[in-house]
Order: sequence, then structure tokens, then C-alpha cells
Amino acid sequence: APQLCLHRTFPPGEHRDTDRCCRDHDHCQHVIHPFSARYGYRNLRWHTISHCDCDRRLKECLLRVNDTASRVVGQAFFNVIQVPCFEFTFREECV
Repeated sequence: APQLCLHRTFPPGEHRDTDRCCRDHDHCQHVIHPFSARYGYRNLRWHTISHCDCDRRLKECLLRVNDTASRVVGQAFFNVIQVPCFEFTFREECV
């Protein structure tokens, strides 16, 4: 997903808990970079997309923090930009 860490928006350390949520999300293990394909998905967007588990953890973290910064980031990410995520799907194959 777009790099959301707040050092670009707020002075360092001012919103440490929200920044931690963003940084954890920025280190999501399963991502698809812009204009590339991975895990059977093609990302034609200008930003990275993450596995839905990472996005769920980001949302839960921001809701727990519940301050102005966390609400701004949550609104931007989930409501304004509406960054999509992807899930792993398992197909059953006959042998």
C-alpha cells in the first residue's frame, strides 16, 4: 500500500503509535509492487497493494490508537484512496 508512515506528515515522534501502525503495515510480508504480477494477481496501480490480513491489522491498530493522526490515516487509506488488498485462494485440483 502507499507508504503511510507519518514522518512525511507529522513531526517525528509526535504520533508514535500511529506511526508504528503504518510502519508495521509498510513491512507486510506479502505485497504486489506497482505494475507487477505476483501470487496470480496483476497490480496495475501506482502503489503497492498488500495482503488483506496486513490491511486488517492496520485498520485494527489505527482503531486502537484512536487519535487525530490515526483517524486521518485511516480515512485516507480506507475511505478516500480505497486501497485494495488481495487474498490467497486455494484451488482444488483433481489428479
